[in-house]
Amino acid sequence: MLLAVALQAVLLASSRLPVDGLRVPDGLAINAHIQDFAPGEADKMADAGFQIVRTNLMWYETEEHKGVFDFKRGDSIAIPAAAAGMRPMFILYGNREDPFPSPSTPEEIAGFAKFAGEAARHYARYRPIWELWNEPDSKTFWKPSPDPRTFAKLAVATAKAIREADPSALIIGPALTEIKYDYLKSVFDSGLLSYIDDVSIHMYREASPENALGAYRLLSTFIQGYHPTHRIGIMCTEWGYPLTLPGISQTRQAEYDVRMYLIGMMAGLDSTAVYEWNDDTPGQGNGDWGHFALHNEDRSIRPGLTALKNLVHDLDGYRLTSYRADGPVGEYLMVFKNGAHTKVVGWTPAGDPQTEDQYFKNPTGNLHATVDADYHGTTVHLTGMPKVVLVD
Repeated sequence: MLLAVALQAVLLASSRLPVDGLRVPDGLAINAHIQDFAPGEADKMADAGFQIVRTNLMWYETEEHKGVFDFKRGDSIAIPAAAAGMRPMFILYGNREDPFPSPSTPEEIAGFAKFAGEAARHYARYRPIWELWNEPDSKTFWKPSPDPRTFAKLAVATAKAIREADPSALIIGPALTEIKYDYLKSVFDSGLLSYIDDVSIHMYREASPENALGAYRLLSTFIQGYHPTHRIGIMCTEWGYPLTLPGISQTRQAEYDVRMYLIGMMAGLDSTAVYEWNDDTPGQGNGDWGHFALHNEDRSIRPGLTALKNLVHDLDGYRLTSYRADGPVGEYLMVFKNGAHTKVVGWTPAGDPQTEDQYFKNPTGNLHATVDADYHGTTVHLTGMPKVVLVD
């Protein structure tokens, strides 16, 4: 398709997003661990454009002695994050005396809610985002086995305690491993949507990021089917592509890191969180998956970090107004405006394996695939890496 025609179609189309849609780098988040916060690291995250940093706040590390709360571990993240201009996202989970089993008795649920309320009071000045647990649909994180009804009791009690301590708090959940409608139905039927601001989800997959666009739309429709009395947004709080996955070179990983965020903007998400800042090797809770990060194990920079920084540099302050999504072998075009200025960003997933079967039979795909588009006699090569293809 001629790029001139495509751009005209995009520029003339009515916006699919509200007038006050996201601006780059709104909602750009990074997953980090306590050990990632060496001096200066928070400043590096902010310099890359990250506005939110997601990390753990464990009950058993905060209330080692019943009734005595020590927030020094969380402070070591919240303070430098806030000083760098970022917002902490704390994942609340664990039991008081041990990471697991998960709180399930009335006494444990009440204790966990009290811990969350104390945390909300302590951190209110940092405007944290509170995420209710991490992947409770997984037996890795909800022991002894996933139980949506018990989780819902914990989540509702915890959200109430947070809201009482800080009425302006931003509360999200349930951070499932993927979109599981049976689990979500059980949790939503409990009334959780009355107490949270966003539904959080993880979007790991073998397929390329564009595959998530339809999934986000279906999830949004499902949420609205409950007719919530206030706005319920969506946040992707974990997503990344490990180098141990067939076909994921550092080049493709960088392309996908950028496209994950842009696809989230297309879908109207409040936030997309890249997994992760520093490297996590296989066998550390990820099975054979590993090496997701924006840094190598020696802390040298991977291409994904450079690509995200370039995106923020090119589009900082520009607001998404409309887009065109042409499918697995076509063009993806996004129109951004900043006052009287317009930039169009484009890419194509044509070189990506499109199915899980293709990943394992031909995992590398065609890393050099392009879509040649003509714009007023000038040939523009769209590749898998999003780039500015038109200014004003």
